[in-house]
Amino acid sequence: MTVSGSTPPAGDQLRAFREVLAASQSEFSKITDIGLDSVRAIEGGRRNLTDPLRLEIFRSTGGYWNKDAAEWFYRYGAKGPKPYERSDFEIYRQFYDTPSGDLETEYKVTVLMLQKLFNAIKGPAKYKLIDQIHEDFEGLVKRFKLPGDFFNGYWPTLIVDTDINSGEIISATRQYRREIKAKAWGNN
Repeated sequence: MTVSGSTPPAGDQLRAFREVLAASQSEFSKITDIGLDSVRAIEGGRRNLTDPLRLEIFRSTGGYWNKDAAEWFYRYGAKGPKPYERSDFEIYRQFYDTPSGDLETEYKVTVLMLQKLFNAIKGPAKYKLIDQIHEDFEGLVKRFKLPGDFFNGYWPTLIVDTDINSGEIISATRQYRREIKAKAWGNN
């Protein structure tokens, strides 16, 4: 029980959401792709419910913590966000687990979303976005167990030595971006 206007501890937040889903800690771990040890540590008060973990929960359930209401909400309710219910999870997972079958359209929508994002962000903040996207790409390579050199050939063309590994390419690319940023900010 929380005092009106206060935020319950992260462990209570996570436990409440897991109970709405009627999931054990192990089932919740599988649903959200958050390690079982992390789920236990958060609920036990030994770890925070960080923004990346909240994003993973949202990605896998459509649920997010509404600070004002101090409860979990479903983003995709018919009339907008609403308090989360088990039936919301079932609907979300049906959509999430059923590919549209039209990968070309999915690809085009994703590219358009990235373009809109790039167009909306101006100045040096755009470099932060690029760095974040590159880190996300690196994480996806690991998550889907792709070869470490998966993105070779997609990095800037200034790197033409095919004998260097992807880690060196990433490092060189970051160094190149740092130099460009320094010039853009007038820190030659």
